[in-house]
Amino acid sequence: MVKVKKIEYPNNRFEECLQAVKVLIEKLGGEASRPDSFASHLGHSNSKSGTFIVKVGDMRKYGLLEKRGGIKATELAQKLSNPLNELERQQALNQSIFSVDLWRKLYEKFGQNVPSAENFWGCIVEVTDVDRATAIKEADKIRKLYIEAMSFYKEANKMFNQSPSRTIMQEST
Repeated sequence: MVKVKKIEYPNNRFEECLQAVKVLIEKLGGEASRPDSFASHLGHSNSKSGTFIVKVGDMRKYGLLEKRGGIKATELAQKLSNPLNELERQQALNQSIFSVDLWRKLYEKFGQNVPSAENFWGCIVEVTDVDRATAIKEADKIRKLYIEAMSFYKEANKMFNQSPSRTIMQEST
């Protein structure tokens, strides 16, 4: 995880984390009793690899892996890998995206109308209270990761004609 003052954000793209958890579920039954085996399936030399450790941390940040213990897919990850229907899949995607506190705060402030690259650092200052120098330094990377994650987001109530209150409650759990 990369930290911006008190708020963490993933280092890997959301799609990479989704692909990795799919491998965990499909190839290893949802749990890696031997982390080196999971690392190998993802193309890493071993489970001590820095990039593997960061990826596992990012998967936890997205709510795809259990927070404690070994490498085990969450119920949310199971829903993403084997959804009952498109509605469940979309709700699980939305919930996973908003498991990242920074993505949730940015969405609450701006929705999917992402400010320009030149102005994005100011948005980071507004939602995180970090100093300007840190926000300027991290803005481009955060913006790209946020836009990529939000490309998976769809408002389920618009997509499936549900009442907004029901969908919001389901997305926020």
